[in-house]
Amino acid sequence: MQNYKFLVIALTLAVMMGSALPVYHSLVSHPAMVKLLLDSTEQNAVDAARVIVESFPPLNSETFLNPLEASQKQSIRHLTKHYAIRRIKVFDHTGRIIHSTRAEDIGTTNRKEYFLKQVAQGEMIHKLVSKKEPSLEGVEVNSDVAEIYIPVMVDDKFIGAFEFYFDITKQKAAIASLSRSSFNFLLFVTLAMLVLFCSLGFKMRRVMERQRRAEQEIFRLAYSDALTGLPNRHLFLDRLEQTLTQAKRSGQIVALLYMDIDHFKTVNDTLGHDLGDLLLKSVAERMKEKVRKSDTLARIGGDEFVLLASGLRHPEEASIIAETLLEVFVSPFKLNGNNLFITPSIGITTFPEDGLSAGQLLKQADIAMYSAKQQGRNTYACFNQEMNQRVQECHDIESCLREALVKNQFSLVYQPQIDLKTGQVVAAEALLRWLHPEKGLIPPDLFIPVAEKTGLIAPIGEWVLAEACSQSRSWADIGYPPVRIAVNLSAYQLKQTDFIHSVKKILSDTGVPSHLLELELTESLAMDDSSANITALYELKKLGMNLSIDDFGTGHSSLSYLRDLPIRQIKIDRSFIGRLPGDKHSSAIVEAIIAMASSLDLVVTAEGVETESQLDFLKSRNCDLAQGYFTGRPVPAEDFSLLLKKAS
Repeated sequence: MQNYKFLVIALTLAVMMGSALPVYHSLVSHPAMVKLLLDSTEQNAVDAARVIVESFPPLNSETFLNPLEASQKQSIRHLTKHYAIRRIKVFDHTGRIIHSTRAEDIGTTNRKEYFLKQVAQGEMIHKLVSKKEPSLEGVEVNSDVAEIYIPVMVDDKFIGAFEFYFDITKQKAAIASLSRSSFNFLLFVTLAMLVLFCSLGFKMRRVMERQRRAEQEIFRLAYSDALTGLPNRHLFLDRLEQTLTQAKRSGQIVALLYMDIDHFKTVNDTLGHDLGDLLLKSVAERMKEKVRKSDTLARIGGDEFVLLASGLRHPEEASIIAETLLEVFVSPFKLNGNNLFITPSIGITTFPEDGLSAGQLLKQADIAMYSAKQQGRNTYACFNQEMNQRVQECHDIESCLREALVKNQFSLVYQPQIDLKTGQVVAAEALLRWLHPEKGLIPPDLFIPVAEKTGLIAPIGEWVLAEACSQSRSWADIGYPPVRIAVNLSAYQLKQTDFIHSVKKILSDTGVPSHLLELELTESLAMDDSSANITALYELKKLGMNLSIDDFGTGHSSLSYLRDLPIRQIKIDRSFIGRLPGDKHSSAIVEAIIAMASSLDLVVTAEGVETESQLDFLKSRNCDLAQGYFTGRPVPAEDFSLLLKKAS
């Protein structure tokens, strides 16, 4: 807007400057020039009149009144023609005309005041008379003339006067022509300046318009999300700060909703990033239709959206908004022939109840969102201080985990897997333990999720694999019968580009045969059908390792992965085993799993066996292996060596 004002002012000044030239010429320059030229013409006429008078022989009171001789008349005719004199009159001292180029003037007397008071007193007077205007004598002339009276004085005595009418028509025409030419020139210059300034103005306008569009584009790129067109993190934080400032003055309630799309990475990995981008755009379009115009919906990360809702009367209104957003995801997203069913996890925090600053509210909403994920996803969670405490605990654990890796605070215990037909120990699952020097024994279900979230699971998992294989090698060197070592594998480990290389190196360094190493996958990891995961699993199989599905029965998808992936073994989740044999539903499920695995030539291991009746039930249903406190608790390597020694 300021640029346009500048342009208007510049063009206005240009017009004023251009218009000022002809106006100045008309009002000041032209009149001054005309006056100067006319004065010059008048002076030329006066000079010519003096020359003419001086050409006469010396005059006195007697000779002046004598009739003109023929030679004088001839001289006057010559001078009249030469100086373009239209009329000559000669007056005596009384004002009577004694000679004139017009015969009818002779004998008339000039009694005008100017003649008596000026000319008769020896003063020369002159006047420029325009055509059709009266002369000093009061006579209308037919052309532009210079009327001049030259008194003749002898011994300071007035004896008569000459009157000349010089024709200045040509001079005035030349002056008018010159004036028109100068005016036309100035007008041309003015128009040229106006055209130039207008051209420059319009060019400047185009430049300024391009600059304005460029500035708008820069602003859009800086403050909006290129994919969805929504405000980005920078603009959102700016609006959040402004909203909080206003809310502090007005006492209004502000809600911040932090939303993350569940399993969005799976969409990208399976259907491609292009479709993932289309999904994000569709999600943004649907949500924009649901939120109020006064709300700010922004995309601040890959699949992360935030909504700023102000002017609320009660904090509970934020939950209603969250439920509205959840409804957006009820119907599938139809994209490129795919019907995608996705869900969000939403975290809610409010001002001033939960926090006062933008950074604090955003952090708390993020914490609440992860709490919603832990509650099973496709829901929302409102922030509370307990969440903050859990986050602080996770942060403390993360710090301690890094120290534990350096200071060798981890150890492994081994839980035996028993062959239900022979009762022999045929395998052992290596279970990670962390003994903190101050906090004591920290449960795996507390630190493993933190390790996976922070990526520390990769070096921890590599240490577990190396330590388990090293122990297996030690047992073999002693001469104990070979047993398979089962090690849990996380999704994060499998996605590491150097994971296969690390496994090969560990097997090579320890000399453990690959068939004695068993890698346990969670059911959700097995179902992640990304090409990278599938390729990695088949490479592990080619190396001769056994792959098993841990916690089988807790997943949410089809069993097609049992057919498509190189799985050798499934481990029935302890939640089913713990209800045997009294719960008929659990009994039916376990029987069905064993039957299905048998038909697929898969080995079945029952986890969490804690009673003899459970063991008898599993034996009667032809379950292959059992693992649990009843068959053997997890023990350090030294104690497990005793089991192997006994078996040998």
